[in-house]
Amino acid sequence: MRRTEHYDEYLQTPEKINLGGHKCIIKSASIQTSSNNKEMLVIQLDTDLEDSQPQFFMEQYTKDTRIPKKWPNNAISRFTEGSPFLARFCAAVEESNPGFKCWSSDDANGLLKVNELIDKKVGAVFGEIEDEYNGRLFTKHEIRYFCNVENALSKEVPKKKELIKATPDPLNDINWQELADDVDGLPFN
Repeated sequence: MRRTEHYDEYLQTPEKINLGGHKCIIKSASIQTSSNNKEMLVIQLDTDLEDSQPQFFMEQYTKDTRIPKKWPNNAISRFTEGSPFLARFCAAVEESNPGFKCWSSDDANGLLKVNELIDKKVGAVFGEIEDEYNGRLFTKHEIRYFCNVENALSKEVPKKKELIKATPDPLNDINWQELADDVDGLPFN
């Protein structure tokens, strides 16, 4: 195995997007199938030129040395059909782009205008989320919710979403073998 030419870059801690609200632009939108066979909308965002960290995710994508390059995961959102998150996302896109409607009609038969979402503006609020990988606990910055692009910069940083730790099961502390050996004390013996 050989040392790669980018080895020193890999050792550096990657820059994280600032927490709080950002002005964003939708770079990609597509309908894909989820792992449980449901249709889902997948969008890829970048920070807008007017944002405090302009083109943040495009810069990360450009620096990506993997083949093929991948859009940063914390700038991708997935919404399944009927999800309240999809409804809130569409409302934020419509509020951020006056006159634009995400759906072809306002009734239950309306279809999502997927291709028309590209280049639309939307506000995205980033917060900290704890995660675990191979037994290592770490914190990442991810989109917590969407809002009107004009209000994005004034949004508060959401409370950190901590990893739910499994609570110990008191039944695991019982020595079941010892109980099984003591058959005299059982009422049905």
